[in-house]
Amino acid sequence: MRRRTAAAVLVVAACALPATPARAGPVASARAGPVAPAPAGPVALTAPRVPHPHARQRPVTLTVQTVPPLPSVRFTLDRTTLVTDAQGRARYTSDHDLTQHTLTLVDRSIDRPGRRYRFVRWNGQRDPGQAFRQVIVGLPLRADHTVTAAFSVQYPVAARFVDQQGQPVDLRRISAITVRSETGQLLALPRTGTTWLDGSVPSFRNSELRTSELSYSLQSVVADGANLVDAGKQRFRPAQTPVVTFTVQFHTLTVRAHDALSGRPLGVRAKVTGPDGAAHVLPMQPDHRATLDHLPRGHYRVDVTAGWAIALGDEFDLSRTRTVDVVVISAGDLVVIFGGLLFVAVALWLIGRARLLWARFHQAVPFRKAGMPGHETHAVPPGPRRRPRRGGGGQRGAGGAVRLASRGAAVGGAARGRHAAAGLLLPVVRPEFLEPGEDRPSAVGQVLQRRPRGDPPARGLGKVRWH
Repeated sequence: MRRRTAAAVLVVAACALPATPARAGPVASARAGPVAPAPAGPVALTAPRVPHPHARQRPVTLTVQTVPPLPSVRFTLDRTTLVTDAQGRARYTSDHDLTQHTLTLVDRSIDRPGRRYRFVRWNGQRDPGQAFRQVIVGLPLRADHTVTAAFSVQYPVAARFVDQQGQPVDLRRISAITVRSETGQLLALPRTGTTWLDGSVPSFRNSELRTSELSYSLQSVVADGANLVDAGKQRFRPAQTPVVTFTVQFHTLTVRAHDALSGRPLGVRAKVTGPDGAAHVLPMQPDHRATLDHLPRGHYRVDVTAGWAIALGDEFDLSRTRTVDVVVISAGDLVVIFGGLLFVAVALWLIGRARLLWARFHQAVPFRKAGMPGHETHAVPPGPRRRPRRGGGGQRGAGGAVRLASRGAAVGGAARGRHAAAGLLLPVVRPEFLEPGEDRPSAVGQVLQRRPRGDPPARGLGKVRWH
């Protein structure tokens, strides 16, 4: 009875103790009969192992997004291939680790119907120096993270050219076409066919990735060496306008010629030299006019042929429809011009000859002041005072001049009477022949200075004082 009670207590104690690892040796199987005695000595018990709470493995997701959303774009993360879905998104989930990973863009260029996508940059790559590379190195997987791959979108653009009236322009005359984007890039467009232009471009501003549409402006359309458009006035967006119509400027030039004197129409041929140096020679119509259509704007020179006449060329800048009138000097104009010049020359010669003859027979008495050689002063002999005639005493009037002339004639003698009278009148009427404020002798002084050729000048009697 006591043995059975002890065995039951041992069984209950064994069930309460934790399980111990199995020991090597033969596995004991359960049999009917007495239980074998326990081994001698103490029994060793082992505590269970509990992992640290931070050592637990948790999943981390890396999301790769394309802008704009593009399906079927391939990436590789280390050796794992990722493909985007319809929303342009690919995910990779793995346990948290401290290893640096490598993300590679496989499809850098993607061509779709009507669109072309070109990789531009990354966003969320942690290292700013790898923003524009195709491969990102050192990407961690410590927390959920999103990396964005931004693409530019290109659109096909075709150009069409018309004039001011909407008529198509001959493309063979156009040599170069240039457009400028909003970013300042200059691009050349082909005359025919389509070209691919960036319609939208991603940009990173204020820590945010944005996509904006680009517009372009027409800078030049060169034809015959001249620019047919005004730079920057015609603009377009490739995302909205696949076929762009540009308006270029062509003008009409009419050439005519007329006679310089009579004004009548003249001219046989007209020669027009354009901005590129090319010359266009065309005959004039019966009304002496020549017309050129579809000329590009620029600097021109016009020359007219009119037989033996001399045509004066004209240079101008053509910026609108214009008529140029060239002056022509005909043979009749030359006869009239040279005849007029000859007449003027002969008339001037005759006038000069007549003055020479007049001066030869009308020589003037040289003007000499008192004290100069050739002028002597004589005292006037005193005589009785005479009452002056009407007109005021002491005035040098015409009556006093006549009396002095008579006195001079008596003193000088009959042979020199006329010349002595003139010598007396000179110092009396105009002692110095000039009045204050005058720059030349008066008419009376000029008459008194005249003497016949060959006669010596008369000596005066000096200054006369009135008593």
